[in-house]
Amino acid sequence: MNGPLIDDKLLTRVIAGDQGAFRVLVERCDRLVTALLIDRIGNREELCDLRQEVFFRVYKGLDRLRERKKFNSWLRGICRNVVREFWAARAKAHGALEDTEEPVAPIAIDEEKESIEFALHKGLEVLPIRYREVLRLRYFAKLSYDEIATTLGLSFMAVDALMRRAKSRLKETVAPLLERENLK
Repeated sequence: MNGPLIDDKLLTRVIAGDQGAFRVLVERCDRLVTALLIDRIGNREELCDLRQEVFFRVYKGLDRLRERKKFNSWLRGICRNVVREFWAARAKAHGALEDTEEPVAPIAIDEEKESIEFALHKGLEVLPIRYREVLRLRYFAKLSYDEIATTLGLSFMAVDALMRRAKSRLKETVAPLLERENLK
């Protein structure tokens, strides 16, 4: 399946209170939500909690969605707000943090660090968040370029250009890691 297939009928059923339809909606959107949150959250427990919060807000706010065709963009906005509130609450609990870029989520790697997967994770860590976002939406959430464009509110051409730049930067970053680890 290419990205979440959310149609009017499914949204209508969810709004009407159909729990089974909501489960289908969650299943179809889970990879997208995870891809949108993963770069901005520190650990797996928090990621799980925030995914639940996102879907709670979707359930409570779906009747206020004006344009159902823009569901992915609306969902992305909810994810952004949940992350923003998470970091604001954490800053309040731990004292004010400087306004810097959002932290990169640590990557849990198996004991075998000399792997291509390790190199890719390391390469992704150093990419700007915009590049990580399009790569994760494409390869983790399995969205098409059109779906990424809709989700991010960009044109197809902008997504294509971002994707080319992201792949190029990732290749530049990963190649030295692979050479250093004798994996190339």
